[in-house]
Amino acid sequence: MNSNIQSVLFAPDTLDFWVANADSENVASHTRYTHYNLRELLDKDSLTTASAD
Repeated sequence: MNSNIQSVLFAPDTLDFWVANADSENVASHTRYTHYNLRELLDKDSLTTASAD
């Protein structure tokens, strides 16, 4: 493969980001992007850590 295996777009103001990964037939930039929010992911992690204490 002569291109990227992963593409990430990040919006620092909102902490939103989108990730696309290459597959066996397509480079990352030609696959579906999945949306995440860093704040939500960090909040989930802190809830998991707090409940484990």
